[in-house]
Amino acid sequence: MSMEFVLDRIGPNSFKVLVADLTRELTKLSLKVIDTGTLHFPADTPPTTVRWPSFLQGGVWTGHTVIDCLYVPKESRSSWTAAEFRAALAQRLDKEFQTRERARAVQDGDGFPPNPFDYRPPDYRPPDYSSGAAPPLPPEPSPVFTDYLVIATNLPASVISPPDCSRLLAEHAEALGLKGWKIWDLTTLTTMLAQAEPVRRKYLSEIAPDDVFSRLHEYDLGVTKPVLDLFMTQATNELDGEKYVRLSQAGDATAGKIPLSQVGVDLPVKGEAKMAARLIIEAADTASPFHRSGPVPNVLLLGGPGQGKSTIAQLIGQCYRTALLDGSLSPQRTSHALLVSLQKGLQEARIPRPRLRRWPVRVNLAEYVDWAARHHQSLITYIAEAATPFVEGMTGRKLRSWLKAWPWLLILDGFDEVASAHDRDTLMQQLRNFMNESESLGGDVFVLATTRPQGYAGEFSQHGYQSVELASLERQQAVDYGLKLAQARHSDDPEMRKKVSERINVAANDKFTARLMRSPLQVTIMSILLEARERVPRARYALFNGYYETIYARETTKKDSFRELLENRDRDIHELHNWLGLMLQVKSEQAGDLDASIPADDLRLKVVQRLRDEGYDQAKATKLAQQIIEALIERLVLIVPKRDREYGFEVRSIQEFFAARAIVSGSDTAVLHRMGQIIEPAHWRNTWLFAAGKAFSEREHIRRDIVTLLTDIDSRDLVRMLVSPGADLAFDLLDDEVANNVPVLQRLLFDRALELLKYPPDHDLRRRAPVLFQQAALADADYLAVKLDQAIAQAAGGTPAQVEAAHAVLRLAGQRATPLALKLRQRLRALERETDPSRLTGEAVTRRITDAWDRSLRDSHLSVPDDATAKAFLTQAMTSSTEEPLHWDYLDSCLSRPAVAAALARATLATAEIDAAMASKLRDLIRLWVQRKASGAGLLDDTDA
Repeated sequence: MSMEFVLDRIGPNSFKVLVADLTRELTKLSLKVIDTGTLHFPADTPPTTVRWPSFLQGGVWTGHTVIDCLYVPKESRSSWTAAEFRAALAQRLDKEFQTRERARAVQDGDGFPPNPFDYRPPDYRPPDYSSGAAPPLPPEPSPVFTDYLVIATNLPASVISPPDCSRLLAEHAEALGLKGWKIWDLTTLTTMLAQAEPVRRKYLSEIAPDDVFSRLHEYDLGVTKPVLDLFMTQATNELDGEKYVRLSQAGDATAGKIPLSQVGVDLPVKGEAKMAARLIIEAADTASPFHRSGPVPNVLLLGGPGQGKSTIAQLIGQCYRTALLDGSLSPQRTSHALLVSLQKGLQEARIPRPRLRRWPVRVNLAEYVDWAARHHQSLITYIAEAATPFVEGMTGRKLRSWLKAWPWLLILDGFDEVASAHDRDTLMQQLRNFMNESESLGGDVFVLATTRPQGYAGEFSQHGYQSVELASLERQQAVDYGLKLAQARHSDDPEMRKKVSERINVAANDKFTARLMRSPLQVTIMSILLEARERVPRARYALFNGYYETIYARETTKKDSFRELLENRDRDIHELHNWLGLMLQVKSEQAGDLDASIPADDLRLKVVQRLRDEGYDQAKATKLAQQIIEALIERLVLIVPKRDREYGFEVRSIQEFFAARAIVSGSDTAVLHRMGQIIEPAHWRNTWLFAAGKAFSEREHIRRDIVTLLTDIDSRDLVRMLVSPGADLAFDLLDDEVANNVPVLQRLLFDRALELLKYPPDHDLRRRAPVLFQQAALADADYLAVKLDQAIAQAAGGTPAQVEAAHAVLRLAGQRATPLALKLRQRLRALERETDPSRLTGEAVTRRITDAWDRSLRDSHLSVPDDATAKAFLTQAMTSSTEEPLHWDYLDSCLSRPAVAAALARATLATAEIDAAMASKLRDLIRLWVQRKASGAGLLDDTDA
C-alpha cells in the first residue's frame, strides 16, 4: 500500500513549514515560501538555480523562485470546488499584477521609493527641507519580482484541476514575467513526503492518518514490522491496564472498579484559566517540530496529597493512547469498546485530542529508584522491563529504535515519594542520561513529572521545567465530581444515586464540610461516606477515619464467611493496618528502599507473630493469619497486591493516615515524642498533620503541648530558628482548621506562622500566604487581622529579606473586598513606592556580603577545619546556579557538622540585612537539608502497632 498523509488539520503555518522543509530536503535549497500571494524579494536577493527531481517533472530554474501556499482546513474542504480554487488563484495573480503595476508607475514617476506594501497617496507633496531639517533618505532600490512560481496546496487534484490551473497561470505569465510554474496538490506532496525520509519521520505523528498505528510498517521508520506490532500490542494492553481509577473499589469489592472514562475530569490550575490536562497537552503540542524554534520547557505538575496529580497523569496517558489507537482497532477487538468509551469520557471532560500523537510511557519513580539501586542500569532498561506485564519480548534495543522513530511522552510520576536526597540526585542523573541519549538518537521526548510541593527543592526547575500547580476544587467542581462518582458507583440503583447526590449538594453548601471537598480524594471519600451517613465529619482526619469505619462496618453486615472474622478480629485488623502504614512510611524514607510495599511472606509473619503473642499455637495462628489477610485483600481492599507477591496501600494518603494512627497510640508522652521526632522532614509532613488532627480530636488535653512542639523546634538552635519548621507546620494546621473552635490555640498557631515573615522568603511562603488572609477574615478574628497587619508592617520596615517577605505576602492579598485586604493593598503600594531603586548592586553587594560572611564566621569561633568547610560552602553557594546546583552529598557533609551549620545560619541572617535573593538562596539550601534528613528510625519499636 502507498503512504497516506492528512494535511488538512495542521494549520496554515505548519503547512508552510512542511512545504519549506520538503523543498529544502529535495532541492538542498531554502526557497522563499509564502502564503500571502506576494511574490517579491528584497532588491539585493541573488538568483538561485533549482534542479527539480524527475518526480516533480524535472527542469532547471535559474532566477528567483517563490512557493505560494494555499492551505484549506478540514472543516472548509467540502465547500471547495475546482471553480472556486481557480477563482482564488486568479484573485492572487490579479492582486500581484496590480501591485507590480503600481510599483513600476511609482518608480517611473518622481522617484518615490518603491515599496509594494506602502504607497504614497495621490495628493502627496514632497516635504520642505528649507528650514534646515535633515534631507530625505535616498530612494530604496526597486524590489526583485519572481521569475518562477510554485502553487502548493493541500487540496486534492480532483478539486484544483491542475491542467486548468496551468492554463490560468499561462494567461498571467507574460504580464507577471513568469518563466515557469508548477502546481503541487495533495498527491504531489504525498509523493514528496514518500521521497523525503527525514522530513516524513520528523512530522509523521502529526500528518499520518488516524489508523497509522496499524500501518506503521508502510512508512519506513527503520523499525521492523514485528517490533512495531509489539508496540501496538503494548499500547492496547496498557489502554486496558490503566482503565480504572485508584481507590475505585473503596471497600466494596462486589461493586466492581470504576472506569476512568466515567469519572475522569480535568482539574483547575493556580493562576491559569485553562485546566491541567489541557494545559499540559497543549504544551506538549507546542513542542512539535512545526513550532519548535529552541528548547521547549517540559512540565512539572505540583499537587498536594490526594489532589489528583497522578490521576491527571494517568488520564493524559490514556488520552495519548486513544489518539494513537484511534482507527487502528477493529470493532471486533475487545479493546474497541474501551477505546470508544474513553474517547467519549475525554470529550465530556473537555480534554483535547493531542495533535502530536506521542507514545506515552509512565514511570513510577519510587519503583524505578528501588529497581535502579538493585540493578544499576539505565532508565530505558527499566522501561523495557516495566513493560513486561503488558507485552513479552520488550528490550532496550527495541525501545531505542522506537525512540528514534516516534515522539514520546515520558511521565515521571511521584517524585515526592523519592524521599532520600541521594536517590533524588541519582534519579536526576539517570534522567539527564536518558535525555542525552534521546538527543543523540534524534528523538523527541516531552517530559511530565509530578510531585507534592512540600519538600520540592527545584530539581526539575533547574532544568527549565514549567511548573503547573493544581488548585483546590471550587464548590461546583467538587459537586460535579461527586455526582459523577455517584453515577458511576450506583448506575443500577437510582434511589441510592439520588440520595448520595442530594447529600453531596448539602455537604458542599455547608461551610464546615465544604472545605473537606477541595481535592478529588476528599470528594471520593465523602461520596462513599454519604452512602451510609447523612452527614460527614468536619475535620480532615475525621473524614479519613470515618471512611475507614464506614467501609469496615459495611463489610461486617454482609452475610458471608468473612463477617464473623471481621467482627471478632477487628482489633487485630485495625492494628495491622496501622502497623503496615507506619512500616511502609518508614521504609519508603530510606535510600534505595522507596517502593511502599511488603512481601506477602513478611505480612503473613507479622500477623502470625501477633496471634502467637496473644496465645495461639503455631498451627492455629498460621491458619487464622491467612484468613485475616484474605479479608484485608478481598474485602476491605485498602491493602492491595502490588508486584511480585507484595502488598501495599493503593493510595499514599491512606498509608499516611494509618501511619498517623500508629503514631498517636500509647501514652501521651510517647505520642509527643514521636511527633517531635518527625516534625521536620517533608516526607512525614502529611502523616504529622493526620497525627495532629487525631490528637486534637481525641486527646484534647495534649493540644497545647502539640502547639508547643512547634515553638520548641524553632528555638532548638540557630539552624531551626532560621528554617522555622514549626512555623511552616503552623500554616498547615491553620489550613486544616484544627483549632478554629479553640481561639487561644488558633491565635498561637497564627502567631507562630507569622514568624516566617522575619526570614528570607521561600516558595512555600508565597504559595500558602492566602491561609493568613482566610484566617484573618473569619468572624471574630479581629486579633488575627491586627496581628497580620502588624507583622507585615514590621517586616516592611526591616531588612531587605524581610521586605521581600512582606512583598511576597502582600502580592497575594488579591482583590478581596474586606477592610483588611484594602489596607494591605494600600500598604503594598506604599512599599513599592518606598523601595530604594539605588540599592547597591553587582560588585558592591558581593563585597558587602563576603565581608558579612567573614564577620559571621569569626564570631562563630570555628575550628580551622570547620572554618574552611564553611568558607568553601559559602563560596560554592554564591557561584552555584539552577543549572549547576550543590549536590546533596556535599550539602550533607557540610551541614552535618553542628558548628558549621550554626555558622552558616548566622551568615545567612547577616546576608538577609544586605541582599534578599542571596539570603533566600542560602536559607533554601539549609532548609532542604533539614527537610531531607531521615527521622523515622526507631518509630516501629516505639509504637503499639
